[in-house]
Amino acid sequence: MKKEKGFTLIELVIVIIILGILAAYAIPKFINLEKAARIATVQGISGTFRSTAAMVHGVCMSNISQCTGGNVTVEGVNVAVDTTNYYPLATQSGIINALANITGGTTVYDTNGNISIAINLLTQGSACNSTYAYNGSIAASQSPIVYSYIGGC
Repeated sequence: MKKEKGFTLIELVIVIIILGILAAYAIPKFINLEKAARIATVQGISGTFRSTAAMVHGVCMSNISQCTGGNVTVEGVNVAVDTTNYYPLATQSGIINALANITGGTTVYDTNGNISIAINLLTQGSACNSTYAYNGSIAASQSPIVYSYIGGC
């Protein structure tokens, strides 16, 4: 009599059940990774605001005489700076000019002169809204504060 090779039906069913359990456990993990990636994008753009403000400040600190008129040229872009602390102003000619490559956002100013930029991050048909607020700086010894908010993801 010839011996059969292969798997029995019960072995195949058990393997399929195990794969189903693993998939049920793994799918929610992948969904959470997508949300974490969106949050990381927002945090990255917030970091861009901070590093841009620090870069402009560093250029001014390296040669204060080029910033005393309230403007400095950084990477070929003219940026309006606060002559008290040499950080970019919270204006179109300040931080927005310094962030020359950020496009597609809506710029809004609040009653205190702070600037907010709203950007929609479109992901898989749903709008992921993020807002960044840049307050310039409050006193000569303070650096600008950048707030970020994400919603709708």
